[in-house]
Amino acid sequence: MLLCCALIAGCGSGSRTDDTQASASASTADILVQHCSACHAPPSPKLHSKDEWPRVVARMERHRLDGRLPALSTQEQDEVVAYLQAHAK
Repeated sequence: MLLCCALIAGCGSGSRTDDTQASASASTADILVQHCSACHAPPSPKLHSKDEWPRVVARMERHRLDGRLPALSTQEQDEVVAYLQAHAK
């Protein structure tokens, strides 16, 4: 009986991690839509390679600031770069 309880308890832990990752991806997608759509459609991660994304995001941030749009926080920039790199070509 104790073994069954331990096995059942272990089964649920993976789904919480998946839910957290899904929430993080949804949050990052919201950042892309909210901030990138001010000038253009949100980018497809496949537009650039993993190595190119940090420079592209930095360049877009400079364009945002030049256009007097609110800056992304460092955390938001890091999340966006990580998301785009994870799904890059």
